[in-house]
Amino acid sequence: MNKRTGGHSGDPLDPIRPIYLIHGDDDLAVQQFIDELRKRTADESFVEFDWQEVDASALTVSALLAGIGQLPFGSPYRTTVIRGAEVFKPKGRSDDADALVAGLAKLGPAACVAMVVGPSEERVRGKASVAGPGLDAYAEERGVILRFAAPSAADLADRAVELARAEGFQLSADAAERLVQAAHGDPRGLRNELAKVLSYAGEGKRLTLAHVDAVCSVDPEDVMFRLVDAIGHRLAHRALTLLREVCRYETKPHAVAGRMLALVNRQLKLLWQCRSLIEQGVRSRDLQTLPPHIAAELPTEASVLSMAFKIRDLYTMAQKWDANALAAGYDALAACDVANKGGDEGSQDVLVNLEVLIVRLCAAG
Repeated sequence: MNKRTGGHSGDPLDPIRPIYLIHGDDDLAVQQFIDELRKRTADESFVEFDWQEVDASALTVSALLAGIGQLPFGSPYRTTVIRGAEVFKPKGRSDDADALVAGLAKLGPAACVAMVVGPSEERVRGKASVAGPGLDAYAEERGVILRFAAPSAADLADRAVELARAEGFQLSADAAERLVQAAHGDPRGLRNELAKVLSYAGEGKRLTLAHVDAVCSVDPEDVMFRLVDAIGHRLAHRALTLLREVCRYETKPHAVAGRMLALVNRQLKLLWQCRSLIEQGVRSRDLQTLPPHIAAELPTEASVLSMAFKIRDLYTMAQKWDANALAAGYDALAACDVANKGGDEGSQDVLVNLEVLIVRLCAAG
């Protein structure tokens, strides 16, 4: 929350106000506020009676007021969350808005209303009210208007650290920044990405960039490259997981297959070159000063010499592949391609063929 207006300062929930008018783009922060409001106003033993959430567009004003005006059964307050409250903003709904304000003004002290307003481009530019003049004025006078603006990247990184701490973990600053990238700046996505890292880390209490990189991806292209690297390291479970993540971004199986097969083919070529260099006693740090007769044996296209930034990782992968494994890998690649094109062997489901390919590659040799 970065903006609050109304006649009170301090904690907006101490004391509980008759009305909260809530808007902004940080959906997660809005929900956290609603959750806290529920804790402070409704006894969980009676929550079915004393807490309700309704859609403003689905009820008439009289029906809304009838529900809001009921006395609490076993809690200090009868609380109503009205979502979609922006429906009262158009000029054509001004009579309904006025009727709602008039009804709210007659409610007793045990009634609490939280009105949640959806996003508005005009309001973001500061050219419009939150829910219309009448409701805005009433909330200013009797309650609080809360704005939960979209957090900055720095704010999200701080939030990631706090969420991890609440779970008993320490999250490094660079890991928090990478989590924000993986979530694409979305607060709910941030929580989901952090949950994956916590599950992966297990009992470890310090979460590092390596933990985040192991399970989170920044963009679709990055996911595919991580998938191919997992195959290079012969980590079947990791590769299968990444395949499913790739399919979240690209819903056409044949498109996934085309990209994946091309990259795996390239990866096998690189590994074969590294394997050959290793057998000739060439270390990764010697690639820039190769003897001419060895350099001449390398291909001009998809050459390992163009992968200086990744050569150490490729050498590590190549240690896990011998000539038999690489040959079996090419056989598996060809079989998958034929199956995807309607061959007699394999599945009609392209994704099944890709899963079989991953398992065969990681067990090849």
